[in-house]
Amino acid sequence: MTDNQYYAKLWLNRAYNISLKIDALRHKREKVQASMSGVAQYGDREFTSTSGNATETRMLEYSMLSQQIDEEEEKLAAEDIRTQEVINHLSGTEKMDKFNAVLRYRYASRLGWSEIADKIYYSESQTHEYHLQALEAVYPFIPKEEIHED
Repeated sequence: MTDNQYYAKLWLNRAYNISLKIDALRHKREKVQASMSGVAQYGDREFTSTSGNATETRMLEYSMLSQQIDEEEEKLAAEDIRTQEVINHLSGTEKMDKFNAVLRYRYASRLGWSEIADKIYYSESQTHEYHLQALEAVYPFIPKEEIHED
């Protein structure tokens, strides 16, 4: 993988990373919601809470997590739009349209490699090769101030 491909992949993965954060927040919120029933489970043991303060604390935590999720979903929607705008630069020829499809399926739809291969009617190894070529092709369209060369 070339440096350009690497930095393009990092930039395109920003939305995916936000998506992972949302999933983690939702999981945490589900645990808080389950504990609001008054029964919290730790390992194989259950503990019952009768404290009003504990319920209020859980409700506050649930509310804060919901707000964080909403904020992250807004960020994700904005990143998805920006990602699609960059990917849309790859069009006009059959090859560029194929690059567009690979990147769109991977970074906007967040599909796995086998799903992408099925959609574009290529093997997984060919799909990976197209992905590398697409990363190289999209690199010039990524805002240079947003490429973090650590």
